[in-house]
Amino acid sequence: MKLAEADYLTLSYCWGEISQFWKLRRDNYDDFRRGIAIYDLPKTMQHAIELTRALNITYIWIDACCIIQDSGQDWQQESLKMAQVYGNSYLNIAASSSVNVQGGLFRNRDPTLPNGLAIKPNSVGTEVYIVTRDDDWFSKFLSEPLNLRAWALQERRLSPRTIHFTDSQIYWECSGLCASEVLVDGKPWEYDPGYPDWSSIPRNITVVRDPNHGPSEERYESWWLLVGEYSRGKLTVEEDRLVAIAGLAKSFDTVANDEYFAGHWLCDMPHGLLWCTLKTRTSASAKYLAPSWSWASIPAGSAIGSLAHNKIQARAEILNCNIQYVADQFGPAHGGFMQIRGRMCMARLCVKQVESLRTRTHHDTGGISLKFATACSVAKSIYLEIDYLADFVDKTVFCMELERRWEFVSKDVRSIEHRGLILEPTGHRKGEFRRIGVYCESPFYNPRIKVIIQQVLRVSTSGWRDYLYMGMAFRRRDIPSQNFEALDEKNRYTIRIV
Repeated sequence: MKLAEADYLTLSYCWGEISQFWKLRRDNYDDFRRGIAIYDLPKTMQHAIELTRALNITYIWIDACCIIQDSGQDWQQESLKMAQVYGNSYLNIAASSSVNVQGGLFRNRDPTLPNGLAIKPNSVGTEVYIVTRDDDWFSKFLSEPLNLRAWALQERRLSPRTIHFTDSQIYWECSGLCASEVLVDGKPWEYDPGYPDWSSIPRNITVVRDPNHGPSEERYESWWLLVGEYSRGKLTVEEDRLVAIAGLAKSFDTVANDEYFAGHWLCDMPHGLLWCTLKTRTSASAKYLAPSWSWASIPAGSAIGSLAHNKIQARAEILNCNIQYVADQFGPAHGGFMQIRGRMCMARLCVKQVESLRTRTHHDTGGISLKFATACSVAKSIYLEIDYLADFVDKTVFCMELERRWEFVSKDVRSIEHRGLILEPTGHRKGEFRRIGVYCESPFYNPRIKVIIQQVLRVSTSGWRDYLYMGMAFRRRDIPSQNFEALDEKNRYTIRIV
């Protein structure tokens, strides 16, 4: 039977630490084909089957019963079909509150909890108001055990509709509505930037999956919002970093007409290389996950953010991108590089208090600056994903300019934001680097009315010089030849990033 030939349900759940439950293996494959005793299955699966029957649906897809768990080849093939499996389902069942496969869907609960508190303001009148918490979606639902898992994201987002079973109430998600037993008609407010996880769900999925919806720029923005949401999730197996989002990537690929490289899209580069880790500093993975220029190289649980697409001018060019995949281009990688051409300069990382770096536990780059050969030290917005930053203090790094973004502050004054990569040489090959972070600076620039910038906007003289010296640093041709593959007449260096 093909997936599209009949209605079927899917199940999204946490396996948990419990590994000894009846699941499909090579030694019981024939037993599964003959029939499965429902009561031999763990509670979550039993409840899912009960619900499937109650909805009068014939079939249900459960990964532990449909993928041979001790066959690496079968798992590699089937794990990359999630866009098909969940995307074509009638309904996805989510055991959101269960920490393991024995947790089940159904709970003994106080039936009055979802109903709120009834208040009658006037003892004479007949009006009754129901008072409930309207932020339960954000305060509780998004922190349920299942919703903290990276794998669960694409299962929720790819399914046309998902019903979540929690220990307090039932929640509903589809492309047009996010609702609960309390908020049966959906969210009671319009779009609020403070609550992006609610408001962006229908828009992001529609933009990513609908070829006729919005310009490509908006589509890539939506992709990065999904990556940001995915990156906060946990993974038991680090090598699943790319596999667990492969279904969303394949869904995107069907409408984008683009090339996919380790979590990035060719038409979105070099801009897409300007991702950064947010809030938490990361620890290096002991295993290879992806090239250093890919967000997938950062272990799961570290939130990834991106910079705005609008009003940008590319300042670098991708010449070649080569990834060695284990099996499929949407699956795990075991090597790769990118060849890129652009303006580059040398700098030194300077820190006010070196010792504080050894004790920092969060992503805080205050006090860090880049010092260029022009002897001008500039405070930058710097995002570093290395966990051995103290070892880089007062050491030479390399900056490659990727793009500029501008915006007019007034009729004559505009702000130009410079963005690029911070790199370190690998020492293994001529002109080969690894990414250690990104920089971003926003000085005001207008050479005709410098006085307005310095006096009216109160930008210091040194701040003006900082911009000029930054430009001067990129115009120098003093990078040693072992640090580039080629240098053209426009002062653009060709390097390789692994």
